[in-house]
Amino acid sequence: MDTHHHNGRRARDAAPHQLPLQPPPQQQQQPPPPPQPPPQLPPALLAAASSSSSSSSSSSSFSLAAAGGGGAGAGARPTPREAELLATLAERDAQLSTSLAQLAAERDALASTRAEREAAAARYRHVMHLYELEKRRVKLDDCLQYVALVGHTRDAASALGACRDFWLNDVQMHWAVAKARHGEHKMTRLMWASERGLLPRVRELIAWNSDVNAQDEDGMAPLHFASNEGHLEVARELVARGANLETKAKNGKTALHEASVHGRVALVCFLLDAGAQIEARDNILATPLFAASGDGQAETVRLLLERGATVDSRIDDSGTSLMLASENGRLDVVLELLFGGANANLRATDGTTALHQASFHGHAEVVRELLSRGAAVDALVDDGATPLIDACTGGHLAAATLLLDAGADPTLRFNNGASVLQCAEQRMQLDDDEPRKWDPEPPTPTQREEHKALVKLLKKRLGELRKKTARARRRRVVNVPWW
Repeated sequence: MDTHHHNGRRARDAAPHQLPLQPPPQQQQQPPPPPQPPPQLPPALLAAASSSSSSSSSSSSFSLAAAGGGGAGAGARPTPREAELLATLAERDAQLSTSLAQLAAERDALASTRAEREAAAARYRHVMHLYELEKRRVKLDDCLQYVALVGHTRDAASALGACRDFWLNDVQMHWAVAKARHGEHKMTRLMWASERGLLPRVRELIAWNSDVNAQDEDGMAPLHFASNEGHLEVARELVARGANLETKAKNGKTALHEASVHGRVALVCFLLDAGAQIEARDNILATPLFAASGDGQAETVRLLLERGATVDSRIDDSGTSLMLASENGRLDVVLELLFGGANANLRATDGTTALHQASFHGHAEVVRELLSRGAAVDALVDDGATPLIDACTGGHLAAATLLLDAGADPTLRFNNGASVLQCAEQRMQLDDDEPRKWDPEPPTPTQREEHKALVKLLKKRLGELRKKTARARRRRVVNVPWW
């Protein structure tokens, strides 16, 4: 027994891992507690919370929920504590709305005050600049143009007390004007801006005491430049600021002349309404109607005639608007002048008529219209030329044909004895002369053929006239009494 006990102990000491192991006792896990339901508010408190404004803060809602956590169940009336909380929340919402309205009003008032303050400061600076310039009696145009020519723009703007932004934005204008002022064509900044139609710049320059009646070396004023280019609004501004409507350039032209010659109908109408003289004359005694007629401005001619312009006014050589329009072949202007009562048979100092001018330059349509209005077909100038002679000298077949059909006499001669046929033949011979250094535009092959056809036509008409004259002579001889 001792041996068995001893052997058993040895076995336990030798293999301790072979001893039976029992699992440790498991701990029983407790289930998690069920979630607690949120506290329910009384119905009256819920209704008050739902009807409150959207501007109520989250903190107010939280306070409301916390305060009502211990309220009674459904259907119970609010307790005095709940009623007190509801009153406090309503008072806080009212205070918050009032504060927000006050802040918005203060913000709007601050923005308005800032804008007014900036506008007042700008007006003050502008007035002070003008005061400084007036006090120093600085000629702004002269100083700034000289400085622009030199190139010290920023220093000059500060030294003169001028508005820096106004100066720096117009460096290009000042530079161009300065170069022109010291070059061949001198002009002021206001002339430069008026010529380009820069109405905002014109207003600023006038506000800076620029002279609206200043004239360049050609006598052109700012109103001349605006009228020439047709800038109506600029002209309105200049006239409203005291521009003289009757200022004349060195050639005697007024602003109305400039507007008329370029066909600025709206500007012509404005100048006439403003009081410009419709019969103003330049150095050659030309009126605005004469200037418009020469450049073919039919609408301007019509407007001037409707406003009472003299249709047959003469220039220094007694030429008329109809003569000038006929010379340039302006048929639409010729029609307007004839409808306005122009006399087709008026003569210039040397006896030239409108028909002479149209015939010499080969304007066949104008010749036809003048003949239909009673123009003298055989009118003579001082050297004995007739419209037919002028047409043949120029080699114009169509005009010569119209004159011959209207009864022009082909036998009339120059005072030096040259006939119509000789003039046409001389023109045809000149076509064959080479080289023609005296003629900048030598005749084309079509013109050469036209000149040859003109000579044939004249020979044919002269032959018919000789036969007719011979028949008349024989008839007179036969009818002579025998006694």
